[in-house]
Amino acid sequence: MSFAAVRGLLARRGKASPATAEQQAAGEQQAAGEQQAAGQVQEEVVAQAVAEAESAEIPLWRRDEGVWPFITVVMPVRNEEQFIAATLEQLLAQRYPHDRFEIIVADGMSDDATPDIVKEIAGRAPQVRYVPNAGRRSSAGRNAGFREGRGDIFLVVDGHCHIPDAMLLHNVAQCMRRFDADCLGRPQPLDPPGLTAFQRVVALARASRIGHGAGSLIYSGYEGPASPVSNGAAYTRAVLEKVGYVDESFDACEDVEFNYRVEQAGFTAATSPLLTVRYYPRETLPELWRQMVRYGEGRFRLWRRHPATLTLPAALPAALAAGVFSLPLCLLAALAGWLLPLGMWLLCVLLYALAVFTVSAVEAQKREEPALLRHMPVVFGSIHLGLGYGFLRAAARCLRQGWRQWKNSFIAVLPRRARRVLGIAERVPHSGGPVRVGMVIDGIWSPTAGTEKQLLMLLDRLDREKFEPVLYVLRGSQWISESFDSCPVRVAGTDSFKTREGWRGVLRLAQWFAADGVDVVQLHFRDATLAGTVAAWLAGVPRVISMRKNQGYWLTRPDRLLLRVLNRGADVFVANSADTAARVRRTEHLPAEAVRVIPNGFDTGALPGDGGMRAAARQEAREALGLAPDVPVAGIVANLRPVKRLDVFLKAAAAVRRKMPAVHFVLVGEGSARPALEKQARRLKLEECTVFAGRREDVQRLLPAFDVGVLSSDSESFSNALVEYMAAGLPVAATDVGGVREALEGSAAGRIVPAGNARRLGAAVLELLQDEQARGLAAEEHPRIVRERFSARAYVAAYEELYRELMCGAADVNASGVQKEE
Repeated sequence: MSFAAVRGLLARRGKASPATAEQQAAGEQQAAGEQQAAGQVQEEVVAQAVAEAESAEIPLWRRDEGVWPFITVVMPVRNEEQFIAATLEQLLAQRYPHDRFEIIVADGMSDDATPDIVKEIAGRAPQVRYVPNAGRRSSAGRNAGFREGRGDIFLVVDGHCHIPDAMLLHNVAQCMRRFDADCLGRPQPLDPPGLTAFQRVVALARASRIGHGAGSLIYSGYEGPASPVSNGAAYTRAVLEKVGYVDESFDACEDVEFNYRVEQAGFTAATSPLLTVRYYPRETLPELWRQMVRYGEGRFRLWRRHPATLTLPAALPAALAAGVFSLPLCLLAALAGWLLPLGMWLLCVLLYALAVFTVSAVEAQKREEPALLRHMPVVFGSIHLGLGYGFLRAAARCLRQGWRQWKNSFIAVLPRRARRVLGIAERVPHSGGPVRVGMVIDGIWSPTAGTEKQLLMLLDRLDREKFEPVLYVLRGSQWISESFDSCPVRVAGTDSFKTREGWRGVLRLAQWFAADGVDVVQLHFRDATLAGTVAAWLAGVPRVISMRKNQGYWLTRPDRLLLRVLNRGADVFVANSADTAARVRRTEHLPAEAVRVIPNGFDTGALPGDGGMRAAARQEAREALGLAPDVPVAGIVANLRPVKRLDVFLKAAAAVRRKMPAVHFVLVGEGSARPALEKQARRLKLEECTVFAGRREDVQRLLPAFDVGVLSSDSESFSNALVEYMAAGLPVAATDVGGVREALEGSAAGRIVPAGNARRLGAAVLELLQDEQARGLAAEEHPRIVRERFSARAYVAAYEELYRELMCGAADVNASGVQKEE
């Protein structure tokens, strides 16, 4: 059978309407027969193609390799555990010589099971190679595959698609030869099998005349020479050698930008339905909205890079979004007596609604599904408004960056007296020596508090030959004035933003940043984030890091709105657990590229020694707490605040005491909840077996007195106390919050229970107190885990690497996930 016959078969399949579940079930037998017939057809095509190729002149780019060119399939992926296995199996089942193709999976640091799935398949299929993509973006993943690949032809296939034809690679090679092309495009319809009802609506909307660009070929059955801009996906090596790689500053539309350069370079291109790859639409309306916003931002960036790409159809969504968002202005104009803007607004909305409902009605009638008339307009609105909003948001960001550059230039030419009046000092430029890092925090009243302890450790251990830290505190303290000497310290005197003096402190910060020539500002806590962001903007500090070391349980709605505004001034957000990183990405709408995870670090030099040393430390700690040497002890280290849920700990303690009367309990920490907790201990008849140790500076010296360490919090980002228990060799009973699972990963002596459940927490504590084997495992395993994953050395090294990246531009990403343009 000829190639034309195969194309006809694929075209008929592509034009068939998506089947309902009943139709799919009824047609399974027919589909199986068609698949068998198609397999026979494909075998005939392969045999015919081989015969034709052997008798024909072989193009230069394949002469050394014989008939079959070597194909590198590049798969840029991130968090594709749902689809990656099926897509790889479809590629491995291709009817193409298995020694003539490879599959490079460039993984953008997935935090789901994607790496494990790929590595498992690579272990049994030598064609598959796993390549980490530190850049995370699809653009960086494409480049990783292009650099690592050995192919004569490079074919890009995403991880969330369905390959309907086992002849895809064969067809790529033959189409390259038949069309004498350097680049091939392909249809990419959104109609793979197994779609949900919502996905089917998205697929129909995107395939309609108003759902994609008029010049796009991704839903077309056309075959022949064509522009590669909309759907190019396969390239000869010569293309990469001349055009270069994909622009990694793009987070969307990177393929369009690359294909535009391919076309401008004069390479020949063609497209064919034989190369069809079917993609899965987004599964929910919010996911679709976020995808369209990202595409809109990519369109704006593409237009800035190549102005000729901005056509009228591409600009219409932005015009629609601008019109919709201008409604408040039109209403104000109408209230002022000027009705023309509101009338024009209503007319435009009416025309758009008419177009959308007309297309929806046609689709509903064609498929005899009246429900489409209700659902498709909503999907159309998400597509068009999402694209327009993304375009406008990227444009607004560009204007802000232009304003920032203009402001810095304006300040630079201001007379010295004017700068003094405005409270802005002349910035000292970076001299090429050590990077100047400014640490900003509300205040430090105790060096043992969680975030403060981590900050002080970082200040103590930074390499002074490469980094010069300065500590800026909003509010002074006795400890700062009497005990701190790690680096220069400046106190702004900002106690409240409700006073004039408070904002003068912000201006002082800006003056200090400029005078000290600070290159990177690192912000801790809410007030420091507000003051530091404003001061860094005024002083023109090049890079800003915003810390996320709690999960914002205390934030009000105004606080969150303020954070979203301040986030525009930060380049990178550092969380100390993956759980917190995921939460802030979701709640603050931060892109994955802007969020880093650096777990807290701990001094592994203080880890427990051999059995004799541990016994001596245990005896000393028990004497310090007034405990008998042989009583079982469960202890907790926490500030006595409501979020730590010490009330749950005491309820669990009462349950344990009923089963083990000799047990004692220790609470190390101080706080406003202490009177209520002491009263609760008396009510539960625990006063004789409970020690309230208060605030202690020697916590690590006391931990050997415990047999079990407990965490009862309702909210944590990354619990320092938990890892300190582990460093002391203690088994741990902890609530399932924040980074608890990350810290206890690989531990056989940790018990995780739901937050707020005193019964389950008590059962876990009792189990560990009675399990001598678990305590022995904890003494051996937990210090090793801390040493390997949470050492101070690794913690400091991670921040030093982040500072270097920021200064050399490798992490030049702002809160939108778009690379900044200087």
